[in-house]
Amino acid sequence: MKIKQTRRIKDLVILLGELERLYRRLLQQIERKIYALRHAKLEDIPELGREEQALVARIDERDGLRIQLIKAIANDYGWQDRMANSLTITQIAQPLDDEDRRQLFEVSSRLRKSLFEVAQANRIAGAIAREMSHHMKWVFASVRPNEGEVSGYSQRGEKLPQRETRLVDAMG
Repeated sequence: MKIKQTRRIKDLVILLGELERLYRRLLQQIERKIYALRHAKLEDIPELGREEQALVARIDERDGLRIQLIKAIANDYGWQDRMANSLTITQIAQPLDDEDRRQLFEVSSRLRKSLFEVAQANRIAGAIAREMSHHMKWVFASVRPNEGEVSGYSQRGEKLPQRETRLVDAMG
């Protein structure tokens, strides 16, 4: 038995479309961050991070609404609440007519693609940030004089390299 789309199903299609657009914006934001990292525009990074966090907060809020909506749809179908936590789009679409099922599958496919692209961009941004950090540590280590082995600690608790041990510090 096929049923016509309920208002909640229409709301789910709209909400999944909103999430897909938010993830597209997040992808653009991550790409801007990658550009800033690659071109050493470090002054742009804090603002890009704030904008990214605002998008993530909006996505989290909309995703919470998605979960509530799916639970309501499960109740409409007469399914148990615990089943609602693991419902798939395929299960939700199963009792729908062909056109409604197609709409739900299309929007969920676009959302899944956006999620994949965001995850991929995040991995790239993370790799670039790790490489930059490693490079900067190497640069700082190469310009810092070799301290040699630690021979003790000063009265202020600082490490003293063997070559800097003074008789006064050694004798108290």
